[in-house]
Amino acid sequence: MSSQEHLRILNPTYEAEHNDFPQFPNLPEELRVLIWEHSLPRNRIVKVEVPSGWITKDEICLARGHHILSKLLRVNRESRQAVLRFYRIHIPCTLKKGQQRKYGILPFNPEFDILQIRVPPRRSLYFSNFICKLKSLDPHGVGVTKLGLDAVDMICIKNCTDVTNMGEQRRNDFTATIAQLDKVFFIDIDNFGRVCGSEVSDIVDKVEFHRSIPIAPKTPAFDIMASDPRPIQGDLKHVYFKRDDPRRMMFNWREMLHLWEIPHSSMTTSYHFLMASRGCSETMFPKEPIHKVMDRADAERWLRAEDRFWEKLVKNLSFIDEFKARVEEIRSDEELAKASSISNAVGYWMFPMDALGSLKESEFLSPIRQGP
Repeated sequence: MSSQEHLRILNPTYEAEHNDFPQFPNLPEELRVLIWEHSLPRNRIVKVEVPSGWITKDEICLARGHHILSKLLRVNRESRQAVLRFYRIHIPCTLKKGQQRKYGILPFNPEFDILQIRVPPRRSLYFSNFICKLKSLDPHGVGVTKLGLDAVDMICIKNCTDVTNMGEQRRNDFTATIAQLDKVFFIDIDNFGRVCGSEVSDIVDKVEFHRSIPIAPKTPAFDIMASDPRPIQGDLKHVYFKRDDPRRMMFNWREMLHLWEIPHSSMTTSYHFLMASRGCSETMFPKEPIHKVMDRADAERWLRAEDRFWEKLVKNLSFIDEFKARVEEIRSDEELAKASSISNAVGYWMFPMDALGSLKESEFLSPIRQGP
């Protein structure tokens, strides 16, 4: 493509020269504290693993991710205290970034942070023990209020959490925490969805490029918008999922609540579906450098790699009779203009589960039902 308009990124940029305020230390202390506190509330997806074999008895999880710790922890004592007040649960853990591992404290705010917990398969009670531990670490006695689950998480948690093996107090703490969840997010982040074609997947027999699907960042923090400001109505009519019907996760969740003897009808929890396209992978972009999207420069490199892959895909499909007509449409000016009209975005789509259609349990019952 000669034009670079199709590589535009919607996310705003912040210029460093506008962030300098040398008079800040001269402000009254109470005003400085208010500014620190005002800068902290952001939504995060906090991913932890429980446990790993090399974690010591003082650490209850492994926390992965880039920029998972606020930079304000390292500015000065005043900013650090503001961070630790806001993130009131201090989780002793091993912090892992790349190949580096070290002991540390993961500050956690249950009102803003979405907790995604990965547990090893067939390890009974690891999930429930961690949920109860967070409740005991919370000065307010709340623990988790926002839980994130992907398809793999749900299988492991369902197979390893048996309330009949818990003591009475542990069982009460666990079920009470789950019952009071404010939000549950079913997560689907994969390298499928933006580029669809016969060479990409055997699920979709079309040749399509959906630039509107957000690109998932490696950084945990994000802001929630009222709606996607881009003209995405057309793409929303045909969104593809690599794994399965996302409503199956909702069905699995209801099954887990039944096994845990928590009445779904008594909960006030709201349910959401969170999706994005994962950064470049070796499978999707062979012979391309892998770019983990941690900043705008990474996103721009990712888009250029994706663009090269798309052009190669279209070229290869032009030799297949059944796709020749479609390839000509793609190469037409009208199709290129349409593809260029939607800016790319780094982040997530978040839908209420009701937007995906009604949940008919009979559609999901027979393939996944376990036990009597």
